[in-house]
Amino acid sequence: MKLLIVALNAKYIHSNLALKYLSNLSQNVCNTELKEYSINDNIIAIERDIILLKPDIIAFSCYIWNIEFILNLSSDLKKALPGVKIILGGPEVSYDSSELMDKYKFIDYIVRGEGEISFPHLIECITKGTKPTVSGIVLRNGETIEDNGFSPLPEFSQIPFPYTKDNINDLSGKIIYYETSRGCPYSCKYCLSGEKGRVRFKDVETVKKELKFFSDNNVPLVKFVDRTFNANKKRAMEIWDYISSLKTKTRFHMEITGELLDSETINLLQNVNHENLQFEIGVQSTNPQTLLAINRKCNTEKLFENIRLLLEKTKIHIHLDLIAGLPHEDFNSFKKSFNDVLSLEPHVLQLGFLKLLKGSAMRNEYAVYDIQYRDKAPYEIISNKYISAEEIMFLKDVDFCFDKLYNSSSFTKTFKFLFSKYSDKFELFSDIVKFFRKNSYINMSFSKNKLYDIVYDCFKSYGKSFEEALRYDLITSLHPGKLPKWCNTDNDFTSSQQVFDFLKSEDIKEKLFPQYAGRSAKSIVKHFRFEKFSYGVLMFDYLENSVYNVSEYFNK
Repeated sequence: MKLLIVALNAKYIHSNLALKYLSNLSQNVCNTELKEYSINDNIIAIERDIILLKPDIIAFSCYIWNIEFILNLSSDLKKALPGVKIILGGPEVSYDSSELMDKYKFIDYIVRGEGEISFPHLIECITKGTKPTVSGIVLRNGETIEDNGFSPLPEFSQIPFPYTKDNINDLSGKIIYYETSRGCPYSCKYCLSGEKGRVRFKDVETVKKELKFFSDNNVPLVKFVDRTFNANKKRAMEIWDYISSLKTKTRFHMEITGELLDSETINLLQNVNHENLQFEIGVQSTNPQTLLAINRKCNTEKLFENIRLLLEKTKIHIHLDLIAGLPHEDFNSFKKSFNDVLSLEPHVLQLGFLKLLKGSAMRNEYAVYDIQYRDKAPYEIISNKYISAEEIMFLKDVDFCFDKLYNSSSFTKTFKFLFSKYSDKFELFSDIVKFFRKNSYINMSFSKNKLYDIVYDCFKSYGKSFEEALRYDLITSLHPGKLPKWCNTDNDFTSSQQVFDFLKSEDIKEKLFPQYAGRSAKSIVKHFRFEKFSYGVLMFDYLENSVYNVSEYFNK
């Protein structure tokens, strides 16, 4: 028999870790093939591909971002291949399995929970024509549906590493997902990760071997799916130290709990290779009543102090998270949470919206807070007793503008200037939203050049200093040839005699760009761009990194 395991990812750059585990484990049971698609692909093209493969069994991994797509696809495939067995698994079908099978007759089996034990057992039973005996498999028995609970938990360290030299090369250009632990020590009501009440860790020496594999294969980005990577301090420090010793170009993204950091941990992180690490830290809210309602025990003061230390003492990329729509968080409370977190000036701030996941405590308590949410996945909040639908939509527009501008890292100096003009940072983005709405820019796609024009139009009343900051960002982010009209002030004097005299100086070349030492000014001038900036730009410390302040030289 032929088993086809199908992943439908949210984006092309994503990949599916869970199905790689199951594909490996099923190879010894029957002929197995793994195919990965995106929900943005054409459903007819996917159907054609699968039908031509003529599988006997098709297994799908179901999440909030792909469940509707999978149900439609499965229904069509059952009609095209009447004898095929359809298996669904994943968090989106693990909490109402019997109801789903009763509603959708084309589903033959559902695997509930972690599938490393139950899934290969089910495949073996299908190939032999026998009835499964392991828990975690929901099946049809005549007109009845049998559900014997969740799958048994596998010994995590015994699960084979899912990546090989061949399949890692096939994933070129995609994010590689990896885990060193399962479970979470916390029990936040909007999340499912802490429901089992404990964390299972992979052996550290095994982790090191697997990280070296990623490094040796020059994987650009490895995203850990551990819910709290630093749940065990000693273990986390050992892994961070090992990553630093790899001398690798691979970057490792980890979700950590900020308040678990201490002076010893931060001292270690000061000395690791910062280019190889990026941290995601969930703040979610700074409202104490909200944190209590969602069972998120957090010392916000300690959390913020640790984040400040990370930002001040290291160059690790810091990504912070907020959630809109939580209990007791009205519009003004969320505004305060936003301002509190943005005052830290993280590299990225992700604005999420409450989702009432199947199986979560928050979904069970929706009536307590009069939460109105979408009937279909991803079950996102529409409103609650604290925040209106109109206010949620305004925050969604803030999210759109914030992500396009602040999170892009293409307006760093511009926002330094604007933050100096706005004591309330949320009001800054409120003004941007109003401008975007007025000009029908919300949810539109833009080139980077167009975004610079839009930001100029929005804030041009601030005059020369603002223009200089925006021009600086445009030049250093895009390295444009011809500048737009608003910043084309004949400041490019790369061909001037002053520049040639500057580049002739061997002392300057030795100090600033030794790679060009001994070469003539004429041969290297094409590698540089010289622009004049006003005092206002220097005052805000806009000249840094690869841009050199040569004002003293040129003002002689």
